[in-house]
Amino acid sequence: MRLTQDCGNWMLKMKKIGAFLVFIALHSFAIAQVNSEELRKKLASEIIAIQNTATDLPNLFNKVATITSLQAVSALRIKNKDLSDVQLKRAERVFEEVLANEMQIMMGQTLPKINEATLTLFMQNFNLEEIQELHRFYLSPAGMKVLRVTMQELPNLMSSIMPDATVTGQKIISALQKAYAQLDSEGIKLRK
Repeated sequence: MRLTQDCGNWMLKMKKIGAFLVFIALHSFAIAQVNSEELRKKLASEIIAIQNTATDLPNLFNKVATITSLQAVSALRIKNKDLSDVQLKRAERVFEEVLANEMQIMMGQTLPKINEATLTLFMQNFNLEEIQELHRFYLSPAGMKVLRVTMQELPNLMSSIMPDATVTGQKIISALQKAYAQLDSEGIKLRK
């Protein structure tokens, strides 16, 4: 009877030890999976940061604002020949300020969306090893070159992925209207 009881206790202890070992194995696997996902996300985010730095998107938005401002001022000069140089210079500064501010707002709204979409793309399509390879690549001279070339072509790429150019155009028109209103409140009457 004692031997049977000892065997039963021993079997119960073995079952508990076995269950504990299974728990440890599953727990370790789960932790490895979480760590793998976290590492994938971290590396993918670093790739996006490298891309943003190399392509200098904020500078691109500023260039667009400057070009748009210069075009607006050029049109002002043609349509408002009676304005003094001081008034035209003031109009130029207001347009630059208003457009730069609007572009900063648009960049602040657009860049996080682009980054989030890119992160989702990486997470859905690349495993850890592939993301590690991409990470190494983008840190290499060839990867940096890809980013530089991409920057040269970025204006064309951006125009093809902008979801609604009409909305962007309306925002720019609204920004220009703010500039007109500000100048008007300062006594500088412009023909539109």
